[in-house]
Amino acid sequence: LIDGSGSYDPDGEIVSWIFDFGDGTGTGWTDENLVSHTYSEPGDYTVTLDVMDDGGLDSPEPASKVIRILPDESDLPVARIVSITPDEAAEGETVEFVGEGTPSPGERIEEYEWRSSLDGILSRRSGFEDNGLSPGEHEISFRVRDSSGRWSLPDISTLFIRSEEKEMPWVLVDPLPEGDLPRGKILVTGTAGPEGSLEYVEIRIDSGVWRYARGGSVWEYEMDTTGMESGREHSLQARAFADGYYSDIVEVRFTVESEGEQRTVTTGGGGSAPFPGPPVTSVYRGADDVTTGGGESAPFSGMWMWMAGVILIVLLLIAVYFAFILFGRRSGLSSKSGMAVRVPPTLMEELPPDHPGIEEESELKAGNLLMVEGEIHSSGSTR
Repeated sequence: LIDGSGSYDPDGEIVSWIFDFGDGTGTGWTDENLVSHTYSEPGDYTVTLDVMDDGGLDSPEPASKVIRILPDESDLPVARIVSITPDEAAEGETVEFVGEGTPSPGERIEEYEWRSSLDGILSRRSGFEDNGLSPGEHEISFRVRDSSGRWSLPDISTLFIRSEEKEMPWVLVDPLPEGDLPRGKILVTGTAGPEGSLEYVEIRIDSGVWRYARGGSVWEYEMDTTGMESGREHSLQARAFADGYYSDIVEVRFTVESEGEQRTVTTGGGGSAPFPGPPVTSVYRGADDVTTGGGESAPFSGMWMWMAGVILIVLLLIAVYFAFILFGRRSGLSSKSGMAVRVPPTLMEELPPDHPGIEEESELKAGNLLMVEGEIHSSGSTR
């Protein structure tokens, strides 16, 4: 039914109506303002209406209306969602979609269409998988088109995707030794996360090049302060990388001492190591969220090890010297140019009485040899 009774004339009355149904047919001028029409094909049609008043004047512009004629559902293909698994999933989780279609009699299914109320067209296949759906509640519609060119009415289902908050990467730097840092290699340590997805930690000194630290959730980096300028602040920056994202940059500032003699600096782990430089003159200012970590003790320097070895050798030589003197006294040895020994009286007759090497009587067993002023004498029968 098409109703034109709403038409009016400000200075008279409407007496005639003419309808154009948009499919090539119309009513012609008629005194009926309510008419009916049957369309033979589905589609969109523009219906126009013109009127005439009692003075014989018609309207300057016709009124128009678009009418959509739907096909008979009994002649349409039918779409059906077989399954959406799971119907509630976490963000990034794979969801499987399966659908099917029944064509009109004598036709075949030629096209499929899956659509999400949040993500738009998802697929043009009967079945597929997707792990990139947006978080939220999706209204999923599925329809098919057969060889007649007509689309089915959509089959509707609901899918909910939970938003999963990913833990962002983070990094912490353990406090550096207080005051001016000594010149040399300083072991910087820290922690980073999240554990399991952390890929690496990077360190940058004074806005230089980013370099990898050793380790992962517990990391370390050897910083060389030898060539750094004293009298100004330097910066050490750290960042972690995980799941395609960098953490916020953590920065600590420090100063380096001037050239000087060695001093001992206590590291985070409680050890001590010698470093050159004057006493500490400035205090390290660390970030509030930096946790205390354990440093390592540096080894003794080579100079101290060398000095300890020299002292040990000298002590050994002194001990050997005093042992030699003590043994010589107990054995009757003297420091004269010859060697004096004590022999029994029977041998005294065989040696010159004024021989400088003979002092007094002593026991001498057979077979013993004596060296007196370079001569060798036997206590047996043979000289």
